[in-house]
Amino acid sequence: MAAQHERSKSFPWYDSPWLSAYLAAREFIQVRCPQKEQEFVRAFDVFRTPPDFEVLHLPGLFDDNVLAELSSIVRDLDHRNASTDELVNFGRFVKWDLPYVTTLQEDLAERVSELVGEAVEPSYNFLSLYKELGVCHVHMDAPFSKWTIDYCIEQSAVWPIYFSRIVPWPEDWVDPGPDWENIIKSEPANRFRSFEMQEGEALLFSGSSQWHYREPIERRQEQNYCHLLFLHYIPAGTADLKVPANWAEIFDIPALAELAHPTGDRVMRFDK
Repeated sequence: MAAQHERSKSFPWYDSPWLSAYLAAREFIQVRCPQKEQEFVRAFDVFRTPPDFEVLHLPGLFDDNVLAELSSIVRDLDHRNASTDELVNFGRFVKWDLPYVTTLQEDLAERVSELVGEAVEPSYNFLSLYKELGVCHVHMDAPFSKWTIDYCIEQSAVWPIYFSRIVPWPEDWVDPGPDWENIIKSEPANRFRSFEMQEGEALLFSGSSQWHYREPIERRQEQNYCHLLFLHYIPAGTADLKVPANWAEIFDIPALAELAHPTGDRVMRFDK
């Protein structure tokens, strides 16, 4: 049996395992079949975002009836049936891929395609119900959420989100130590900007090529919360390419199957 190829890169932020898998595969190809490297790298150009893309503010994304229905879903949601995986790190409950939300997402695909300048298809979606300990640490998403609509359903107070400009994937990352978050936030080249949403408003961004974060939710009143809907999209026709476990077959490199991929990690959504 061939030995497992050790990953040479690991990253400290949420949603980074995909980038580790990509770099491990690229290094593996460099050693085992270097003639395939350029084909492999270029195949993922579709997931890289044009540097001139700007975050889009979408007021009135849905009509009042949809907003009321989403508010009703949140109100009636039994938190015992919601995921608590992110309660400690994010202070939020999560509910994935509800049928009503999935239909909304599918209906928006054509409009999102027009807004971002490429044909897209739905990837996955979830309700994100932030509570008293809500926070979103600085991170960059994996390409299975290249394009994201962040829609505010209801909130106790406006809660800003910060986005960097479009940046290259941090493939050459050098771990600066425990203060890595503040280093990313304070790097002038990232050019972070603050964005705010009122209830019923949305932002469209490219989380796989933009650092983004929210500071801890301010505790201004007795109950503090922000209930958001996230709709993620990928370039049309890339559903197989986004999954590292498929790369051995896609690139006709059977030896890539030797790599261990964390397919059980919910954050990676490899099953979607």
